[in-house]
Amino acid sequence: MPFVLWVNARLQTNFFFLNTAAPGSPLEPLQHMFGHGALYISVIIMLLGVLWMVMYLPWTLVPRPKPIWA
Repeated sequence: MPFVLWVNARLQTNFFFLNTAAPGSPLEPLQHMFGHGALYISVIIMLLGVLWMVMYLPWTLVPRPKPIWA
C-alpha cells in the first residue's frame, strides 16, 4: 500500500481509492466519518480484516471429514 500511495502522489491519481472515496461508492460514508488520510486508510484496513474473518471463520469452525482412504 505505501507503494500505491507513492504512485498516487507522483501521478496525482487515486488507485484503490486510497486518497479519496469515489462519489456514490460504499467507501464514501467512511470518508465522511473519518476524513482523508491515515485514519481513513486504517479504517479500511480494519474493515478488510473483519470481512476476511467473516469469510474464513466458518471454514475453520466446521470440522473436516476424514478421507475415505485414511
